[in-house]
Amino acid sequence: MTYEEGIEWLGSLAEGTSSTELDDARIQALLRKIGFPRAVVVYGVVYEQGRGRPNSIQSVARWIKEAEEEMVRKADSAREAQKGV
Repeated sequence: MTYEEGIEWLGSLAEGTSSTELDDARIQALLRKIGFPRAVVVYGVVYEQGRGRPNSIQSVARWIKEAEEEMVRKADSAREAQKGV
């Protein structure tokens, strides 16, 4: 999956009302890569720390997508600022 496809997938998952086992596996793997080594995703329910307060897979997808978009905006701003120097 390319970066663009991943962002598109996150967007569709965030806006959807259902998820698949593949979505569960992808979000769990993604969370583990970005600093949640105990993350567990079952039937669209996400436990970032492996237990505790659950979140929906849609809200977690939205959170990841928004965080990535914010990082891209900051990087773009930094590049523009460097051009002006």
